[in-house]
Amino acid sequence: MSHKNNILLVLALIITSWLLIGEGIVRAQDPFSSLIPQVPAIRDAIEADYPGATIPGYPFLHTPRLGAELRVTPIFYNLVNAKFLAPDFGLDLDFKRDLGFVDQAILVQLWGRVQLNRVSVRAYYDGYLRTWRGAGYFFWPDTGVGVDLDLIERRNIKFGIDMDMSWQRPTLSISSPLHGNFFIEGPRPVTFGVHGWYNPQGIPVISPVFEMRYRWPIRSGTKFYEFEVAGGLKLPRTVLGDSAVRAGWRNTQIEFDFGGLKADVTLSGIFGEYVFYY
Repeated sequence: MSHKNNILLVLALIITSWLLIGEGIVRAQDPFSSLIPQVPAIRDAIEADYPGATIPGYPFLHTPRLGAELRVTPIFYNLVNAKFLAPDFGLDLDFKRDLGFVDQAILVQLWGRVQLNRVSVRAYYDGYLRTWRGAGYFFWPDTGVGVDLDLIERRNIKFGIDMDMSWQRPTLSISSPLHGNFFIEGPRPVTFGVHGWYNPQGIPVISPVFEMRYRWPIRSGTKFYEFEVAGGLKLPRTVLGDSAVRAGWRNTQIEFDFGGLKADVTLSGIFGEYVFYY
């Protein structure tokens, strides 16, 4: 036997002995180690979050569940209601009627998520093809991050809570010969929310998918409410992952103020979406 084979044999014996000893220590020290395999409810609850965790040798023989998701979402937003309020100046201006703002904006949102068991981290970027402009400019943060926690998770269903924030600030600038020049900058938005998700797993045929999200502000100065619902069809799984094509509706209410000036905006939009699950 060659020197290389001797080394490999010794390493194999060491690893095998270490796993056997570790299993014996765990069983000797943990009075529940023999109980877990015998109680289906306990075993299933643990396995739902940590596949293989009830098998001796975890996490050396089994790893936590990992996942990822990418989305490309063209959104067509309509300006439902938008006002600039300056009580000290006696102004109550409508974006479209008084300031000549466009009534529709178009953007493409790039959205990514990485998941470890019940916790996932998200990030997004909005690339505007047509922005909110008129006698001024309205800017809402186009980048942000979020964290999801799935409280209820089954094979096809998820329900949980989430938190989102952006490091950018919303702004509204007005430059009107008739009404004057104004500028508002609100605090960075921070929201708390809930989400629900239906996504069949491991099905070799086309299947429906559904998702709902709602979030609301938890920081004063910038109020942000958003409701989103989307549904569509997921294609059969491939070796690379799953793909889905969806459509949906989003309603967004934004309000921020500074120095006695206030912006109050309501947007409503429809979107199409390509989603890739891994």
